[in-house]
Amino acid sequence: MTRDIAASDPGAAVACGTRSARDHQRHQAAVANTLGWADEAAGRDDYHDALAWLRTLEAIGEILPEQYLAKREAWTRRARAAARAEAA
Repeated sequence: MTRDIAASDPGAAVACGTRSARDHQRHQAAVANTLGWADEAAGRDDYHDALAWLRTLEAIGEILPEQYLAKREAWTRRARAAARAEAA
């Protein structure tokens, strides 16, 4: 029954968790792009922006890859250090 609904209504497919393969690929590409933007921001020492990109993924229900959990910790430390340096 779920597949019948999903087949006739693409919006229902997403709601039922039965994304098409193409939609899944597009979603995965968007996640990869977002992680890339986080890395780029960190590469220019904009840790607040890098962390914002990670929060964006979490806001849509994505679970961060383990390597990004470690990066988030490091970026958080660096963002705090930068804020302290600016305040001094």
